Amino acid sequence: MFTFTHPNSLRRIFARSALVLTVFFCLSVVFLITGCDSNSDADDGKNIEGTLPDGLLGKWVSGVGDWFGITRSSGTETIEYDDDYDGSGNYEGIVRYVSNYDSKTGVIIIEYTTPSLFSDPAKNYHAIYYLNLTSGIVELSNTWDPSASDWNADTVTLDEAVNKFTKKNMGNYMDLDMSTPYTKS
Repeated sequence: MFTFTHPNSLRRIFARSALVLTVFFCLSVVFLITGCDSNSDADDGKNIEGTLPDGLLGKWVSGVGDWFGITRSSGTETIEYDDDYDGSGNYEGIVRYVSNYDSKTGVIIIEYTTPSLFSDPAKNYHAIYYLNLTSGIVELSNTWDPSASDWNADTVTLDEAVNKFTKKNMGNYMDLDMSTPYTKS
């Protein structure tokens, strides 16, 4: 049998369909322009400035005796490194930038106050990656550059260091398979 739909019913169906299509189109344009991820810098491998985790404060000693001392006093954070060998690798610096990749991993960039004997006097910024941070153990790694003749990965400016020592580039400036565990003492 033949059924006739009233013209007002057709208008309502058309109006609702047009509204749904308009909303869908507008949302598509918004996602196309802004993207779906609000944290695109992290996805691009860029550092996002954070704060030094409280759990990193203290003295951290490796199994071979070298150590990092990480302190905070009057709003200033400092790092001291002692190679427990002949002192040629010892250095100290003020924390100038931190990027936390997650709750256990990140990078700390310091400005030397006392560079090591291996440091280039023109390069004042040094990075230390930290991995697998827990309450009593962390893997810390000074950065180095195997493509440089002196293996020095330090940079002249803070901006250069922030752009160089990223999560994406971590494997270029430390050996991920040989990061050293340090125990809090």
